[in-house]
Amino acid sequence: MVQRENLVRKIQFPRMAIPVSVVLTAAFNLTLNLLVVLIFALAAGVRPRWTWLEIPFLLAALTLLVTGLAMLLSALYVRFRDVKPIWEVMLQLTFYATPIIYAIETIDVSQRVKEFLMLNPLAAIIEQFRYAVIDPGAPSAAEAAGGEWRLLIPIALTLGIFALGFRVFDREAPHIAEQL
Repeated sequence: MVQRENLVRKIQFPRMAIPVSVVLTAAFNLTLNLLVVLIFALAAGVRPRWTWLEIPFLLAALTLLVTGLAMLLSALYVRFRDVKPIWEVMLQLTFYATPIIYAIETIDVSQRVKEFLMLNPLAAIIEQFRYAVIDPGAPSAAEAAGGEWRLLIPIALTLGIFALGFRVFDREAPHIAEQL
């Protein structure tokens, strides 16, 4: 919102378009990159699996989570400029708490710690993506979380973040132009 201050102050339009457009641009970029990876994987002899049909659903869950965060952070950043450095630290913590550069089964900690790490909505999405697309021998998100019912927590967190982001953004949107 702050980077598009001139647009916000001069033109009357739904403010929700700004965070949603940023998320959709990133989602489009991710989709194009995944298509390129898919082409190279097929050219290298990787055989398609039925689990690849999970990709659109996992991307939709990721988009829902990120849209909620984008709405929340963009609304809060207008009023509280300290949100940016705090979010950068939180992003680093989330990166290392999410099995992105490591597989959840390779870390040497107790099962309880692994189950706790899988409460992170992003961890559940990444782990299920790893299972469905990259390594069918890896544990699925449900296996890594300790049961299918435990996936309800990351799902509820994703929906809660989206609902909170929407509510905060909807409440702050009429006042954004004055606060900029």
